[in-house]
Amino acid sequence: LSWAEEHKIPTFGICRGMQIMGVYAGSKLVKNDGHVKVRHQLQSNYGDISLKTVNSYHNFSLKECPALYEVIAKSEDGSIEAIKHKTLPWEAWMWHPEREDVFNKEHQKRFKTLIEGNRPKVIILAAGEGTRLRPYTLDKPKCMVKIDGISLLDRQLKVLRSANLNKIV
Repeated sequence: LSWAEEHKIPTFGICRGMQIMGVYAGSKLVKNDGHVKVRHQLQSNYGDISLKTVNSYHNFSLKECPALYEVIAKSEDGSIEAIKHKTLPWEAWMWHPEREDVFNKEHQKRFKTLIEGNRPKVIILAAGEGTRLRPYTLDKPKCMVKIDGISLLDRQLKVLRSANLNKIV
């Protein structure tokens, strides 16, 4: 993320991707109940999110909105469901658009708008509960676990950059 920030690369986080973006920006994760394999109401204070219900498959949420971000949607229990960076082309959602039976046109439009002009060559999928890495994943997504001081995600980015793949989402 530091590289994407430095180069102002559009970045889009889904579920753990949003958690990673939030933790990177200084937020903490908190355990929450009632957000796995359910649908819940979305409360948006951001005019162009018109979704009413979304799917949910996560056990952790951001404790607070990170600095330089704004909350663009919350669930009915007040959990942060979507954030958008105030100056960078970064956005993140806790719901999974890929798990819907039919792709939502609003999801497609938001994603296309975010990356327009900066077509990625690589998309990193960072998902899964990390159960095999416990206790290291009790308070962080598995791609943020460090080995010899370097997170798994940073290791992936290093390999991709060494192959001259620089447009990464």
